[in-house]
Amino acid sequence: MATNGKMSVLSSDLVFGKDASHLIHYMHQCAFAGKIQSEFLSDIAKFKPVHQADLVRAIERSMEGGLAGQFAVRGSEEVSSRQLLNLVEKSCGMEAGSTKPRKDTPLFPLGKMFEEFMVGMGADTNMAEMISHFGQSSGAPVTGEDFWHASESEPQESLSQFFKSHNVSVEDESLLLPTFGGYKFNMAD
Repeated sequence: MATNGKMSVLSSDLVFGKDASHLIHYMHQCAFAGKIQSEFLSDIAKFKPVHQADLVRAIERSMEGGLAGQFAVRGSEEVSSRQLLNLVEKSCGMEAGSTKPRKDTPLFPLGKMFEEFMVGMGADTNMAEMISHFGQSSGAPVTGEDFWHASESEPQESLSQFFKSHNVSVEDESLLLPTFGGYKFNMAD
């Protein structure tokens, strides 16, 4: 975004809020199904999710303040992928740690390659590989100077507080689309 001749690039960490991001939406579906790809159970991959309202505030502040540069918009609480899933499980009325790893890995790598050739890599596999990547790298998921520090402000929303009061029911209509199985054919839904 360019303001007053200055250019700002804002990159966000995972986003949470009333309208769940694709990854958190997927975690909700998996929590209700009781299984998820094992990569999501990582204690190594770390994120600092930012609330939707804080992201909007960051954009507004950036436009008003004329900051120039690349900035990372993160929340104030760092969680592992497993800890985030545990928060999601609790918001579904389930016990933290109740979602188990899926056991659908092909017996040999050629099976996975053939499946990806025939129907493409599903969004769920892309997300699992993203988690795996961040578990192996030492860098943060988003790069750039911390936006809140640069703008002399701070995020106002708390990840843990949000999930304490956020309740999702298995009957929630938002969980129907895309369907749990539809992640493989996400472009066909």
